[in-house]
Amino acid sequence: MMLFTETSGRFSPGRLIASEDLLACVAKEELLNAYCHHLNCDWGDVPDSVQQSNDYALSHGEALLSVYTSTGGIRFLIVTEADRSATTLLLPEEY
Repeated sequence: MMLFTETSGRFSPGRLIASEDLLACVAKEELLNAYCHHLNCDWGDVPDSVQQSNDYALSHGEALLSVYTSTGGIRFLIVTEADRSATTLLLPEEY
């Protein structure tokens, strides 16, 4: 499901997609907040190695991964495809 399309950040995210399961358990406002962090290269709750991989991926056309936790304790991922055609918000078990 598409949530919103107008954004600004440090890279082009492509089409935004969110899983139905994630939308059922995390408020859209929280998802938008995390999405904005992702677009500005705040990768959330990932280890340093993933942060470094994302920083490299920005300039080398590779996929980007962020992990966030909602106020209700639900962990979710944000993944931007290597070709920047789409960014998907989903639960870890959906990845």
